[in-house]
Amino acid sequence: MKRLVFVLVFGLLALSVFAAPKVDYEIELYQAHYTVNPDGTYEAQIKVVKRLLTQNGVQEEAQASMPYSEKLQTLEVVEAYTLKKDGAKVSVPKDRIFVQAPPETQDAPSFSDDKVIKVVFPQVGVGDAVSVTWKLVQKEPYFPGHFYVTDLEPIDEVVKKAETVVDAPASMKLFWKKRGGPELGDYTVKEETKDGRQRITATFSRTEPIPLEPGMVDATQVSPAFTVTTFPSWEAIGAAYRARAKDKAEVAPAVQKLADEVAGDAEGLDAAKKLYEWEVKNIRYVALELGVGGYVPQSAEQVLNQRYGDCKGYVTLLQALLAAKGIQSEPVLIRLGEDYGLLPAPTPDQFNHAILYLPEHDLYLDPTARYAHFGVLVLGDLSKPVVIAGDPPKLARTPSGDPKRDWYREVQTLTLAEDASLKGEAEISTAGYVEAQWRIIFAGVPKVAYPQVLQSLLSRFAEGGNGTMEVTPPDDLAQPFVVRAKWQSPSLTPAGSSINLGRVPTGFTILPLDQLRSYAAPEKRRFPVSMGAFAAEYHKTLRFPEGYQAKLLPKDVTLDNQAGRLEARFTSDGGGLKVDLKLVVPKDVYPPEAYPDLKKLLNATVAAVNQPIVLEKKP
Repeated sequence: MKRLVFVLVFGLLALSVFAAPKVDYEIELYQAHYTVNPDGTYEAQIKVVKRLLTQNGVQEEAQASMPYSEKLQTLEVVEAYTLKKDGAKVSVPKDRIFVQAPPETQDAPSFSDDKVIKVVFPQVGVGDAVSVTWKLVQKEPYFPGHFYVTDLEPIDEVVKKAETVVDAPASMKLFWKKRGGPELGDYTVKEETKDGRQRITATFSRTEPIPLEPGMVDATQVSPAFTVTTFPSWEAIGAAYRARAKDKAEVAPAVQKLADEVAGDAEGLDAAKKLYEWEVKNIRYVALELGVGGYVPQSAEQVLNQRYGDCKGYVTLLQALLAAKGIQSEPVLIRLGEDYGLLPAPTPDQFNHAILYLPEHDLYLDPTARYAHFGVLVLGDLSKPVVIAGDPPKLARTPSGDPKRDWYREVQTLTLAEDASLKGEAEISTAGYVEAQWRIIFAGVPKVAYPQVLQSLLSRFAEGGNGTMEVTPPDDLAQPFVVRAKWQSPSLTPAGSSINLGRVPTGFTILPLDQLRSYAAPEKRRFPVSMGAFAAEYHKTLRFPEGYQAKLLPKDVTLDNQAGRLEARFTSDGGGLKVDLKLVVPKDVYPPEAYPDLKKLLNATVAAVNQPIVLEKKP
């Protein structure tokens, strides 16, 4: 026993002395030098050196890759090698440098001239460094006469030295701005002009990684960034996009004919709704990244003829269909995801998606969201800064989530037998972006797998069980989206003179309240929390076994603070328990200063549903 104690104590001391690295790798050097021409073309030389500190770091980082557009750019590897801990240099042989299609296009519906050069480093071990130098030539700018570049340093990385240099004609009007600070890491920027050239140099260093937080916004929103751009404003980007895209939305005869057939006698929003619903049903999504096609859409007529398009194609076709019925609309540039901010200075790098705006109705539409009703934006579109490429263009923000529109409702009847086994029935309905999200999820589940899905959902909770499940066809937007289930669970606890359930059985749910724990886990937060505004209602009837009565029941809980509202009611009629719980989260994003109230709200909700319930036999 003494030896065992000694071994355990020694092991703990060893862990404290020889602690594992905080990160799998460190960036020893990132050096990017851009030589820019007056027309916006450029040549860039980019060197990256990483020191690999763990076996996982070796596994993940012993290869390097960089994408490029085969039509607009050339890319080559200038030098690549492994630098061993003893100083030995092992060059990468040419047959270990590969040209491939990007991974995201290999299993997706897409047409792209994007390629990736991948470098596989030899003889890499823990403690070694890998180095690669790239030469990238932009043969044609995405927007004529414009140049832009952003350096972003993820907060969870160690960066010993990063340097970005932009060397451009002195006559080219460049704007730059940085984001960061003492806690996150900051840039030092130097400007100089000599011999008709201007040079902007930004250097960065961070020696400690900053941990990511559960449920936080996308790390790109808060990571230090440095942007150099020729665009003087966000509106200028909208104007540049409009100049290249507006002719693509012309109302060709085929477009006019279709609009008349689909809309019929409908006008205004009624006509817009019919046209939107036709498009989401009849046009399939195919990513098109062909040269300037990353920013310039195909024509509406072309999208109509081929019956497919990317997000820009969807927007252009719907824009033309609406115009055919006298409805004005404007394309919108947006960043899809959980990044709710803007990069430091105006740059097209901000955007990865396009939607549509109807100014007369102050309404946004995302026609690529085939599982969303007309006028409903998916969660990744909400509360986002956007550029509306209208005349004139403007910087705006999409609507926030709304608990009155975006909600989840669950109704269950649970019947407890004398042996503490359980039978249940549930009906779940949704609306708004919540409905769209669940339609998307269930669209990827074949009907034959429903019993397994039900069993998997039930197995997450103590009662477990199996049964049957029915789901509204996800792509049928004409029907309300409803999930129904019937199941049976084995005995929850030994039965006898009393039945201690521990808590009201969860039963069947696709939105368990227990998952809120992760959002409320940190004691404090440095970064905003991405929640998504919603309302969730849970109505549950638990029927007691014949001859049993309540000995201990959950207590009502009410909490109303700046973060939202919770109402939990537990009512017994002697033969059963009725549970009515409603949680309202009114904001999409909560800043760190609002987190204490949010934490209190979420913890109170989880605590409310985990209160004990004990039944006893009637005397």
